Amino acid sequence: MHDTDDLNAARAHALEEGRRLGLPPEWLEHLPRVGELPGSYAVPKHGMDAFLTWKRQEMLARQGRFDELDHALVAEALEDAAIADGPKWLHDTVERVMFALVWPRRTYAMHVEMLMAADHLENCLQDSPSMRLFADLPGCWRSVRHDVQRLDDAIELPEACPWPTLDALRVAVDERTATYNGIT
Repeated sequence: MHDTDDLNAARAHALEEGRRLGLPPEWLEHLPRVGELPGSYAVPKHGMDAFLTWKRQEMLARQGRFDELDHALVAEALEDAAIADGPKWLHDTVERVMFALVWPRRTYAMHVEMLMAADHLENCLQDSPSMRLFADLPGCWRSVRHDVQRLDDAIELPEACPWPTLDALRVAVDERTATYNGIT
């Protein structure tokens, strides 16, 4: 059990930090009043609360107070968004499709997962055709191959990626869908 004083101190610190950052008092009053949870409630060592700092940037942007924004923080957020919504998202989606294609057990859920990932992939490429430039199929394949063999080392998979292009990957999904007796 953690001392309730630590929890109260953490909330008081968050309120103080929020006021210092200029967050509206009515917003600060809506910060949760949680009971004890596992973990530490100590005040951050660096003295800055990252969540409140980002909320302040959001508030300033929504109020049109762009001259007050921390430009380095905003640039960092945009960079993170571009990576998360771009190459990382593409990589993760391609891996989901590949895994669903090679996993030997055919279940309804695996079929749905494959179709959803393929649709997400298609939408991503429609919205951002430049994402094709970031499609590292051999890298995704190495990761999927490792994941599959970690789960079942008896499964034999080729060293090289069986799909040389994103279009070939989509054709494999279509072929698998055509042979599945569940849903289409």
